Amino acid sequence: MSIVRILAAVAALSVALASAAAAQSPGASGPAPGLREVTDPQRAVPPWNVPVGRVRGMDVHGPKGNRLGAAEAVLEDAAGQPAAVVVRYRSPIGGSDAAVAVPFGQVDLKGGHLVTRLAAEQLGAMPIWSK
Repeated sequence: MSIVRILAAVAALSVALASAAAAQSPGASGPAPGLREVTDPQRAVPPWNVPVGRVRGMDVHGPKGNRLGAAEAVLEDAAGQPAAVVVRYRSPIGGSDAAVAVPFGQVDLKGGHLVTRLAAEQLGAMPIWSK
């Protein structure tokens, strides 16, 4: 991946995280503050117009096509708008499982699975998600 693409991804991530932080309600704390899990499995996810229940469990691939993990949940912001996908993946550093909130701007639906613009190493910089 070229340095320009990496810098563009970092810039897009910074904007997405700043937007999520600005939308958080006062007093929110913990991982990925201001976001909450969408619990209705029939609710459509606007970027892809598929139900939340179908997104859960989808494989998540990196920009080079390698499988990084699986979608665990869809998160919404304080306004009730879907904002991120929780991706459970195996960290390349230490090899432990982690669940991170990846903004929709960094994820696409292609060929029945999700594709993120982020490499495995970049997932480690995303906000940790825990229920």
